[in-house]
Amino acid sequence: MWTAHEIDTIRKNIVELKVIPTLRYVPDEFYNFTKKVWWLIPFTIWKEDIASWIFIDKNGFHAPHPGNNDGELIYAWDQVGEMELDWPEDNLCMLTVYNRESEGFLTFAEFVSESCGSYLSIIPEIYEIFQPVIEASRGGHTWKHGAGAEGYQSFETDRDLLDINIRKQASYYEPGMFA
Repeated sequence: MWTAHEIDTIRKNIVELKVIPTLRYVPDEFYNFTKKVWWLIPFTIWKEDIASWIFIDKNGFHAPHPGNNDGELIYAWDQVGEMELDWPEDNLCMLTVYNRESEGFLTFAEFVSESCGSYLSIIPEIYEIFQPVIEASRGGHTWKHGAGAEGYQSFETDRDLLDINIRKQASYYEPGMFA
């Protein structure tokens, strides 16, 4: 569990350095579903009645399939219109993801212990950094990484996310590389 201060540090580092994290320390089973896990929320309630983990990667939000626990894509980045993060109660963080082409939305709820930070609060920061890539790639067959001057950095342990020196080692694509 992250303290509120630690989550704020992670969020600040993502925004200021425009670095999207890759979590190398997550259980190996997640790599059956994706090449790189950008962020993991260990427990959230989504769609108002499903409680599970979710993770995000370059394609969007993934959650376990009810029949086999495979990490299915439940919401693609190019469907996202906007996000809203709200704290309706001191210990409840809500993330609402609105569809860009309809009135549809998906909510995620996370109960947060006193003095702890919200895992969900990291997702809007990553989305903000990745949004120029999403827009530049819309209608294409590949992601145009670098379109937003974003960087990517792997983290071997959860504590590494707090180390600014590791974050400063991020790789940045040339903006025109995937044009």
